Amino acid sequence: MALGDQPAVRPDTLRALLRAWRETKAPLVWPVHGGRRGHPVVFDARCAPDILALPADATLKTYVVQREHEAVAVAVQDAGVLADVDTPDDYERALRLWRDNDQHILPTKAE
Repeated sequence: MALGDQPAVRPDTLRALLRAWRETKAPLVWPVHGGRRGHPVVFDARCAPDILALPADATLKTYVVQREHEAVAVAVQDAGVLADVDTPDDYERALRLWRDNDQHILPTKAE
């Protein structure tokens, strides 16, 4: 599950997560950068019935906590897995991250 407010996640990170899932068939696979768990999280399709059966007041985080002992963590060199964009300041930080990583996912103001 990729979050729309984390646009700086690199394609090679996505490939690494999918590779880990294909190799392990773990129910959950997530990236870790600098010792911190990030997004996106790969949910195996086998998780769907359990997720749909969660109580109405539960969230995906509830499910993740319940199943974290079965998850596979993938170390990545991608700070984008931790950086979400919720405020104008976050947006400015995201632009700096893209420029620092030479990713230019979004055009700079000068482009």
